Amino acid sequence: MFKTLKQFFIAALLSLIITSLIPVPKAYASACEPQGEICFIGWSESRPQDGQTWRSSDNFSTRYCEGDLIQWQIELTDEADQIEFSVAQDQPGSDPTIFRDLRDCSFTELVKDPKMYIGNPNGATQLFQVLGYTSTCEDNGGGNQNTTCDYSDSLNIGQVFKPMSHNSYELQYANSLAEVLDQVKAIEIDIFD
Repeated sequence: MFKTLKQFFIAALLSLIITSLIPVPKAYASACEPQGEICFIGWSESRPQDGQTWRSSDNFSTRYCEGDLIQWQIELTDEADQIEFSVAQDQPGSDPTIFRDLRDCSFTELVKDPKMYIGNPNGATQLFQVLGYTSTCEDNGGGNQNTTCDYSDSLNIGQVFKPMSHNSYELQYANSLAEVLDQVKAIEIDIFD
């Protein structure tokens, strides 16, 4: 009996030591299920980047995303339900804000642009990740639209915004891994130009 108790005590002590020395990533559940295909991943600081007054992330691209809608999902933080942010297009001169006051699970129209970024985060105290899932509003042939197309009825007023302007880009479909790599290189060139 004493030997078993001693082994249990040692195992518990080792467990505490190991978990305090080795960082274990937390798993955070989102308030909603992703709808559609993942299109982009962006990381945002909890405040504007050094030297910036509004911008809190690096650029991300929606240029090759397919669909009509984006579902914005906040991850890797336990404060996702408290965070609001906006999205702008990175352009020479003034950067237009195209979406305002987005929250976890918000839906917006898909705007295809190679240089977009997150700005003006509110409610965040740490780095957070934003994932964009795209879906379509196509009629499936039976007269019923995809349920995500009814997004404006399920969100509070102020959470859904249409873009102020549209940039059109021709969709490019890859036929091989080499073409995919060429598209990735093109995105990198667009981001760093």
